[in-house]
Amino acid sequence: MTTQLSKSRFQYGLQCLKRLYLESYHQELADPVDPSLQASFDTGTVVGEVARNYFPDGRLIEETYMEHDQAVETTKTLLGDAAVPALYEPAFTFHGIRTRIDVLNRNGWREFDLVEVKSSTRIKPEHITDVAIQVYAVEGSGIPINGAYLMHLNNAYEYQGGEHDLEQLFTLQDVTDRARSFIEKRVPDDLSRMWSTLKLDAPPLIENGPHCTRPYRCSFYGHCHQDEPGNNGQTFISPSLQSRLEEITFPASFLDFETVSPAIPLYPGTRPYQPIPFQWSLHILDSSGNLAHESFLNDDAGDPRERFIITLLEEIPSDGAIVTYSSYEKTILNGLANAFPLYRNRLFALSDRIVDLLKLIRENYYHPDFNGSYSLKSVAPALVPNQDYTNMDIQDGAAASMAYTRVSAVETPESEKAEIKEALLTYCAQDTEAMVGLYEALFDESKSSEPR
Repeated sequence: MTTQLSKSRFQYGLQCLKRLYLESYHQELADPVDPSLQASFDTGTVVGEVARNYFPDGRLIEETYMEHDQAVETTKTLLGDAAVPALYEPAFTFHGIRTRIDVLNRNGWREFDLVEVKSSTRIKPEHITDVAIQVYAVEGSGIPINGAYLMHLNNAYEYQGGEHDLEQLFTLQDVTDRARSFIEKRVPDDLSRMWSTLKLDAPPLIENGPHCTRPYRCSFYGHCHQDEPGNNGQTFISPSLQSRLEEITFPASFLDFETVSPAIPLYPGTRPYQPIPFQWSLHILDSSGNLAHESFLNDDAGDPRERFIITLLEEIPSDGAIVTYSSYEKTILNGLANAFPLYRNRLFALSDRIVDLLKLIRENYYHPDFNGSYSLKSVAPALVPNQDYTNMDIQDGAAASMAYTRVSAVETPESEKAEIKEALLTYCAQDTEAMVGLYEALFDESKSSEPR
């Protein structure tokens, strides 16, 4: 078997040599790409495309990653053209290492600055190793690198509307010395270990450990952990469960928000990755057991926040507990209160009424069917019949955020928008309905566990 390295595979090898081997030869064993990870990939693509405008008038190497050899030839041609100030996605191959550079900015006739664009808001250690292997491959190909830079988003930047101020949106940091130090101290030996691993007839025997999730969750996590024993614990019911549940006063408002957090701000007054609420679901349970449902979903490309606030304030009862699953809704309400002074007092008043059902369950209840997870998608099916998300078009918050971007995109056909809206409304309503079911199931459990 033979293969080649890339900057991604080099990073995998630093994390775990077994992962490198499996990524190279057994992709069929990888976990499915979940919506959160796909959203991260999509965000990186968008940020990279916007960052190119920081280096105007460059040329994009358009060949795909599957056309690497042709991309290398196109890169060579453009490197020799002094009229091209920057190259986007130039391709290089050196000693079996293939890499594409985000931006190669001309600095003089034959020297260049290498720029790696990240969608994060700070530099992480793994970013330095990413830049280092690129510098190693590019200079090995005969192209001198004057400076190596990491470019990331500035989360203090507040969008004012119109064209983005790229010098404020992005932070450009010189990491030349750190990258060269890593090359000198680590790269030759690390590459030697990786090449030796790729010559093996089977994956290396490496035990599971912290490296399985650091710096990122391994794409073969499920494969490597499949034989670990499941949870054999017993159901736990705290003596305090009933009294804690009685803190939920009527009418009880079971509330859930969906948000989108665009890396590149869409609305004036917002910052990179600021959560923008676009949907709420509200189930209202009164003391007689009657249940009502209200909901809101923004359906245009404008800033949804004020409509979100107004509709919520119109529908939510003026008293009683507000039940959420985590503190996220409280955080969003407080953020909206600070952003919209007109509604500040009323929003803070809602925030003060919140009871966190997740915290209540964590402290007072456990069921072995949770399998160690307290996510709503794990807890609800264990206690509430028919609360199963597996057959739904949208199954989690990340998928909801991705779907909303399609609803708000002007190019999305109206028929598709209608289908997505229905899926979003169904998903968010199921979350609040599940919370009602959990509350009722837990209350029954607490009553049945009373001393007799």
